[in-house]
Order: sequence, then structure tokens, then C-alpha cells
Amino acid sequence: MNIQAEDTVVLVRQAQLGLPWSMGCLAERARQRLYAYVYRLTLNQDLAQDQLQETLLKMVQHISEVKHPERFWAWLFRTALGNVQHYYRDEAKREGMAFSAPMRRRRDEFLSGDYEDGLNRAIRREMSRAVVKAMARLPFSYRQVLMLRCFEQMSFAEIAKMMDCSELRVRVLFFRARKSLGRQLRQRGLDEDLLVQH
Repeated sequence: MNIQAEDTVVLVRQAQLGLPWSMGCLAERARQRLYAYVYRLTLNQDLAQDQLQETLLKMVQHISEVKHPERFWAWLFRTALGNVQHYYRDEAKREGMAFSAPMRRRRDEFLSGDYEDGLNRAIRREMSRAVVKAMARLPFSYRQVLMLRCFEQMSFAEIAKMMDCSELRVRVLFFRARKSLGRQLRQRGLDEDLLVQH
């Protein structure tokens, strides 16, 4: 266990004892890690903010239920995922979402970075749009496994625990998700290898 993981375990135990400053530290760490994950699942900044707040609230309310503090992050990501799944089930938007003009503007602002020239910014923005559109067309379970494996860099075993299924099932799902995303990217004129490198 590395130093940061040990520090998180200590913070979880202290928060379970009711020490408010430890809960604050834990919430700040969680906010930073969870926002990117939830945004990539939802592809919607406003929804990601709402789901982040819901997850943090559940974290505070249920921190005492964490029996294994060393598995805190898996528990928290599973909680966030459950919130997002409930939202989509309740709103019947599981198959993807429509991008309104304000959402596209906010997404572009989020994806644009500080690059050395306008051409690089334009290329990155166009590639990001294509990837976001391709991801939006994937089934939710595919987006979920891609985000956990590629962006959160979780092992297949960790993802299996989170998704409450076998490691083999996760590997198959990941393989299918990559193939499906590759097809979507090829339809948009992009090489799927670009996504793997980024």
C-alpha cells in the first residue's frame, strides 16, 4: 500500500470516528477524483456536478458503513456509478443523450486546454468532439468499463468487484467496448489507436 493510500485509510478511520476535519479532507480528495469520472460517464457538466454532490452527500452519510477502509475508493466509485445509473433509469436516457447548444458550449470550454497555438487547440477540440460523440453512442455499460479501466486505471479485478461480476465478464465487456468505440471512431474518420495513446 502506498503512502497516499495509507493516508486515505487513516482519513476514513478518523472520519468514521466523527472527526470533522478528516471528513473535509476526504471530501476534497473525493471531489477531485470523482468529477472527471462522473463527467466521462454522463458527458454533461451540470449532471456531473449534481451527481458529484449526491455522491459526496452519500459518502458523508454512510462513511460508517465502510468496513474495509483500504477499499474506500472502490466503494465511492461504486456509489457514484449507482447514482448515475439511477438517474438514467429514472430519466429513461440510458441510450445516450442529446447535446443541446449550451451543453456543447460548456463541453467545448471544458475540453479546450492551454496549448501553444490555435491550430493545436482546433485539432484537439475537433478530436475531442468526435470522441465524445462516439462515447455518447455506446451503451452505458461500455462507457462505464472504459472509464474505469482507461481513465481511472483500475485493474480488471477492481472493476469486477465494483460491478459485482466476474473478472472474465469485465475483460469481455472491455474488449467489446473497445471494439464498439473503435467502430464509432472509424465512422468519424479517426484511427482508434489515437484514443489509446491519449
